[in-house]
Amino acid sequence: MSKQKEKIVKYTLEEIKNLKGNTDWDRVNSITDEELEKMVKNDPEDVYLSDEELKNGTWYQKGEWLKQFSEPKKKTQITLRLDEDLIDFFRQTGSGYQTRINNALRAFVEAYQNHHSS
Repeated sequence: MSKQKEKIVKYTLEEIKNLKGNTDWDRVNSITDEELEKMVKNDPEDVYLSDEELKNGTWYQKGEWLKQFSEPKKKTQITLRLDEDLIDFFRQTGSGYQTRINNALRAFVEAYQNHHSS
């Protein structure tokens, strides 16, 4: 197997803030609660639970919805040095910040793999 040369790119926080995406924020901000609820209900990948299911616990009794989730990935504890401002940002988002860091890294990996798989 040949080892690919890594391309590591560094961005400042200011550069990240100025990155332009393809999201139409005017459209996103114009979506009403009713439209959003309809979108969620029609999303085949989303688990939509009615108020009744949440109240009486039938969501758990059905058990079927659990099959939609993959097994949690095994976590490995490491020591990782991150920029202080990044840690501060994630800590300010409240408890569970390490999970959010993990999710941000996973999103990057998936985007990278999708971009480089074609």
